[in-house]
Amino acid sequence: MQRLKTRLLTLAYFISFVSASFLFAVPVKADQLTSRKLEIQSAQPGSAGQNIWHEFTFNVAQATSIGSMEFTYCTAPLGTCTSPTGLDFVGGGVTLGTTSTDQTINAILPSNTYALGTGANIPTTNRVRIQSSAANTISVAQTVKIRFGAIENPTTTTPTSNTFFVRIVTYNTTSYGTAIDDGAVASAIVPLLTVSARVQEVLHFCVDNATTAGGILAATALGTDCSNYVTSYAVAGNSVDLGVADNNTTGAVSPDTEGNDADGVFMVRSNALNGVIVGYRAVQQTGTNYTGSLRVVGSTCTTTGTGKNDTNDAGNRVSTDRCFNSATTKTALTASLEQFGMTGRFINRTSSTVPTTNLTLTTDYDSTSTVGYAWVQDGTFTSVATSVPSSDKVVDDEAVVLKFAAVASLTTPPGQYTAQSDFIAVPTY
Repeated sequence: MQRLKTRLLTLAYFISFVSASFLFAVPVKADQLTSRKLEIQSAQPGSAGQNIWHEFTFNVAQATSIGSMEFTYCTAPLGTCTSPTGLDFVGGGVTLGTTSTDQTINAILPSNTYALGTGANIPTTNRVRIQSSAANTISVAQTVKIRFGAIENPTTTTPTSNTFFVRIVTYNTTSYGTAIDDGAVASAIVPLLTVSARVQEVLHFCVDNATTAGGILAATALGTDCSNYVTSYAVAGNSVDLGVADNNTTGAVSPDTEGNDADGVFMVRSNALNGVIVGYRAVQQTGTNYTGSLRVVGSTCTTTGTGKNDTNDAGNRVSTDRCFNSATTKTALTASLEQFGMTGRFINRTSSTVPTTNLTLTTDYDSTSTVGYAWVQDGTFTSVATSVPSSDKVVDDEAVVLKFAAVASLTTPPGQYTAQSDFIAVPTY
């Protein structure tokens, strides 16, 4: 009986010894990295030449030295590591710079900078190893940042299989010796989210008369659009009455108190990318010859001789019929020399919004430098203002004030003379 007890005690001691020996023979598991994350420059699927960066940030769990690190890309955080579809650090390449943009310990560049592994430790399809010439000391909870460049992402965007994981391991030697800390981070590849909207073509265009008091509208805000301008500044009707046209160059010139004291005005707004042109066609009235001139409606006008009723041909001018002569190019008024025409007085850009400054008057209708008048009576479309030459061609609430004038000769027959203009805006989108 005593022998049996002795044997049992001996066996128990042996088992305890073996168990204890086995326990201490198992390598101690590395601690886990904390506050670990992966920020990627783009989550778009990889493609040739994508060239983006992946930046890893983590805190160490224990005071130690780090001589090398390993980053392995897998489709799962644990277990067998399968490389994510489309990832290839060998064919696609990967880089690690030696500046504080690419690597830091505790927010500063380490004294011994890390570089891509060499020899058996060069990048593989899904693993990147880095090492320094000498290990860097690091304290508990200090932060490590490593950024790799020239990366082409995995290519899978299918939900549930588009996530990839990177297993991180730090080592205490420069040759990937004993693991210190480890941990995994995750990221995902997703398609672009495209947001679209359509901007419609815009054209606000209005033509009317306006009480301008000889130019007061140059400094008057016309409001936010055509409706405000027409409501606030247009006078009765939509005509410009020049009053009495005599042989004086200061006689029938708008705005004239003998008439309705108004100028003509048009305002335009357009988002046309290639600009907008505003011009007119002289309306052809009843009568014979020169039907688009300032004329007595229904009358017959003289056509004898080339250039009749044309101030550009003084030798053939007719001042005895009931059609006013007009110049097709800007021409100054001369006393007792029959002429009718129109010019741009100025462009009003004092809208209560923020108007553009892209509209300009064309040469023959620009009186801001030299005063002269023109009128194309044959119905040909004639440009008065345009934004086409401007580098920024869109137009917002720019208003052109139009000035009209008529000088009669001593032989111009009496009567009620009328001209009509059909203004047209032509935006090119």
